Amino acid sequence: MTLRFIPNPATRLAALLSGDVQAIENVPTPDLPKVRKDPKLSFFSKISHRVIYLYFDAKRDKSPYVTTKEGQPMDKNPLKDARVRNAISMAINRQGIKDRLMEGLSEPTNNLVPPTLFGYNPTSRRSSTIRRAQRSCSRKRATRTALA
Repeated sequence: MTLRFIPNPATRLAALLSGDVQAIENVPTPDLPKVRKDPKLSFFSKISHRVIYLYFDAKRDKSPYVTTKEGQPMDKNPLKDARVRNAISMAINRQGIKDRLMEGLSEPTNNLVPPTLFGYNPTSRRSSTIRRAQRSCSRKRATRTALA
């Protein structure tokens, strides 16, 4: 057996499709349909320990990463408000990311780690966070309406 390292994903896939190599790791996500449909190839996958998450700069009073529409830093960092962070979390279409961006090869989670790693909290519930955020937004709307 000869092990050959091909760091470039496009080159690695081209080597597989041309028959130069018999197996590769890390098929580029956009090319998964092509690999899955090829009758000469077999596709195998497993859940890994890779985690992709969104980090909010919520500690600083003024964040260089939070800007106005004109690109200027805001005077007050809105990400310090948990309601803003919850609203952003609610707006993320986790299933859409799994289906469209990750070609079905990911598992949305409510934790920083997947269920296979130490530290996973099975009692963490995104739905309860959403319900709390919705109640908070409803109360805010009712207050705004009463003040208008």
